[in-house]
Amino acid sequence: MRLIAGADLAEDDVLAILAGNEELMARRLIFSGAPLSRVMLRHTRPLLELYQEKGLLDSTLARREILPVPTIVMTPLEKKAYDELQAYCEDLASKIASCTDEKKAPTSLGFLLSFLRLRFASSLFAIRETLKRRREKMAATLDHQQKCEEKAGDAYDDQDEITEEGYEPDERILESLLKNRNQADLVWEQKRLEIMLTTLDDLSGTPSKMKELLSVLNRRRLNGGRIKQTVIFTRFYDTLEDILRRLRSIDQTLLIGTYSGRGGQFVDPQTKKIKGVERDEIKHRFLREEIDILICTDAAAEGLNLQTADLLINYDLPWNPMKVEQRIGRIDRIGQKHSRIFVLNLCYVDSAEQIVYDRLLKRLAQAGDIVGQQQVSLLPVTEEEFNDLAAGALSPEELEKRARERISLQKNRTESMEIPAGDLYNIYRRMSEKRQDYAPPVTLETIWGAISNSSYLRDLGCVLCPADMPQYLKVRGVSGISEETALTVDRTFYDQGGADMEGSLHFASYGEPVFEKLMEEFYQYELPACVARLTENVPELNVEVVAYAAARVDKEGVEPRYKVRLIEGEFKRLMFDVAGV
Repeated sequence: MRLIAGADLAEDDVLAILAGNEELMARRLIFSGAPLSRVMLRHTRPLLELYQEKGLLDSTLARREILPVPTIVMTPLEKKAYDELQAYCEDLASKIASCTDEKKAPTSLGFLLSFLRLRFASSLFAIRETLKRRREKMAATLDHQQKCEEKAGDAYDDQDEITEEGYEPDERILESLLKNRNQADLVWEQKRLEIMLTTLDDLSGTPSKMKELLSVLNRRRLNGGRIKQTVIFTRFYDTLEDILRRLRSIDQTLLIGTYSGRGGQFVDPQTKKIKGVERDEIKHRFLREEIDILICTDAAAEGLNLQTADLLINYDLPWNPMKVEQRIGRIDRIGQKHSRIFVLNLCYVDSAEQIVYDRLLKRLAQAGDIVGQQQVSLLPVTEEEFNDLAAGALSPEELEKRARERISLQKNRTESMEIPAGDLYNIYRRMSEKRQDYAPPVTLETIWGAISNSSYLRDLGCVLCPADMPQYLKVRGVSGISEETALTVDRTFYDQGGADMEGSLHFASYGEPVFEKLMEEFYQYELPACVARLTENVPELNVEVVAYAAARVDKEGVEPRYKVRLIEGEFKRLMFDVAGV
């Protein structure tokens, strides 16, 4: 075996290779010698747990617990509504197939009809609203068939076009199923819609799933009436509205917030009225514990930190296990306030969701096929299989067989490619020891020092406030940045925001649009004569290394002394506060 130059090899690594364990050590050797490993650290969950065990991780790393799925049985009337929807989906597929030839038939028909099943699984209100809108479109089509066919356009065949929470384009896709339908066929569907809506209208009481949610929330009441912080996820905005309305009808004092693609809302504790705000304001209020119940669509499933809550409720479950994992990731974060967090999945008994996220997950875990806190994301079930399961085209037994085969394949791949946590720890430890002599060229502290002490920014009108910590810079007089925009490098303050702050708060670091716009303010100036910018391209890494040479004459008037500092990427000349040089 040829050793890789520059690899961080410990003595035990070399001994293992010489002893013949070449296949075992090859991944460690290649990983430690790869250029990417020098600039990007891969912090897996086992590695973080190892850091915590060795006392190297100060922040909380919560233990996740998936709670048992409650037994939610449909009432006879709910079951009737579900059966009517199932029959409608099957008959509609048959009708459309008989009205079109193979070339014109929608290739994603089964997937599109699964949208109706997903709406029912989400909430009775969501499916009722969808069927009402379809009934209205059906009536318009019968009155102006030719005109509506032109508006409907060609059928959508791309499943990626289906959004998660709004009317568009989910139901517009269903509208495409009105093409090439004769009048008798449309009249048939109109009658079926009326029958289903009559059944759903009879469901005027509290739905079974909502009763379970109310029971859970009631058990989380604290002294004084508030509820321990809880995050509720749903796929559809209609369902979000239904949950909000029902909770509000029970208790107007509940501190509820919503976060969706349509913005944010919260209950004003003074007026008890719903107030619309920017979504970032909802995040800040939640982390300041001014909101007890946060209802989200999947617009919040990525990039949102809600680490003050210890319970996440999936009011409905996506047909993609990774999306469930993304939701859980909103509260399962480094720095979680609680040492234990909980996930509760709500679904009807015998539904496709209950079969996968309850029965299948339990069987695989009990058999040792999947282990660890991230077991939900390890479920190898596709959305197409969910659809087939819901439609009765795939049995639970066959799905379990496929899942076990895929898990076995995944394990083999992981064992051949993954670096064990212990090996990663040793590699990163040795790298860290070598880097101790090299201070980072730019830190949050140097960024903050540059912008907070800049006389040029002060002259433009920027204001540093408040006098006590945490501080932020209110940006004024900078082209392209609106007034009252603020910058900070305090992570906690950035997450929580200021209770009395006006305007938007942004993090002062590279990649943040407001910070980048602030940097552009300095592009208009040439560097002073005492500063030279030096560059060198490194083709192997496809990067440009930048250095600055600054000449300085001391008070005694001796020969100029030169100071050169290498930095990773250009610091946009801000460090020199050009206006003050």
